Amino acid sequence: MPLPLSTKEGHAHWRDLFYDVVQTGLCTGCSGCVVVCPHQVLDYRNLTPVQTLDTADTCVHGEKGCDTCARACPRIGYGAPEVDRLLFGREKQPEELCGIHQEIVFARSREPRVRARTQDGGIASTLAIWALEAGEIDGVLTSSNGAEWHPLDSGAYVATSAEEVLAGGMSRYTYVPTPLPLKQAVKDGYSRLALMAVPCQTEFVRKLMTTKVKKYYSRVALVVGLLCSETFEFEPFITQTMVERRAIDVHNVHKINIKGKVIVYPKDGGDPVAIPLKEVRPMARSHCHHCPDFTAEHADISLGGLGQDGWTLTLIRTEVGRTFWEGLKASGLIEVRPAEEEPEVLDLMRRLAIKSRKRVVEAGDRWYSRPQPLPSELTP
Repeated sequence: MPLPLSTKEGHAHWRDLFYDVVQTGLCTGCSGCVVVCPHQVLDYRNLTPVQTLDTADTCVHGEKGCDTCARACPRIGYGAPEVDRLLFGREKQPEELCGIHQEIVFARSREPRVRARTQDGGIASTLAIWALEAGEIDGVLTSSNGAEWHPLDSGAYVATSAEEVLAGGMSRYTYVPTPLPLKQAVKDGYSRLALMAVPCQTEFVRKLMTTKVKKYYSRVALVVGLLCSETFEFEPFITQTMVERRAIDVHNVHKINIKGKVIVYPKDGGDPVAIPLKEVRPMARSHCHHCPDFTAEHADISLGGLGQDGWTLTLIRTEVGRTFWEGLKASGLIEVRPAEEEPEVLDLMRRLAIKSRKRVVEAGDRWYSRPQPLPSELTP
């Protein structure tokens, strides 16, 4: 068994990540440790970090190795209150279950071509395209379901054009490590990237900010978080549930959405196929059961399709997010309306945030590695 972190001169290394995070199922698969490894001894296989020489628990760089991989891991030494202070100048209050934010609105793209190829209101894609074309960013760390991947799966890459952004506009609900291309992007000279990521991946960038790994976090100009309860294992979710049990033609799927159930929309205009959530819940990735963050609380802007068909629920959080958001609004590419018009959606967001937080409390976990204040309704 590995020694407690406190006995190793206060520094965690690969061995700690291997035993305490990877082996326990806490690893999110965010790929952060692989991205930042300065010695090229970590690889990423089957959504999991591994040693390049398959030496399991010993860093091939040395018995203790360096601590850079641990400095990137949101599951070791992560302090949510510290990130709150860094981004917002204060810690969030226990009742702020959806995190600190400046404004919540509904928004959607005005572009028919965007809405036809994206999820819900198409705001993530519209924001990325506008920022690229306005010169605010030089690339987007995102996902695509291009020809090199299964039709209902996606891979991580850097998008640099509207067409490349739209290639990943539809959600598949299987896990894609969108931060992974950051390592090569830095080598290629990208200096102002946008990261489109689920909550566990946004925390990777914020952990780097608190541990001063500037080489990588300084290249991310905008963090866009996607509301997420869980992601699913590809084989049971796609192959077993959709193909084998329901004979869904993977080449005839327009999009997949989750609105109280999994809904598969065909390209040919036929009737959508509905799959009960209780059927696929056991297929969620194990680390999702240890994640308390439904709303991507430390993103600059958080986005999600929450019950409103054709609209994106949008949370503006940081000053960086506000600057990008005001630029997007001024472009005329989107329409916006107050979220208060749909109070039931805001209530749903809060209830889903509570559900995510409760599953962590019930499992006996803390908020990552450091305690986070909880409202009385969640206190054991």
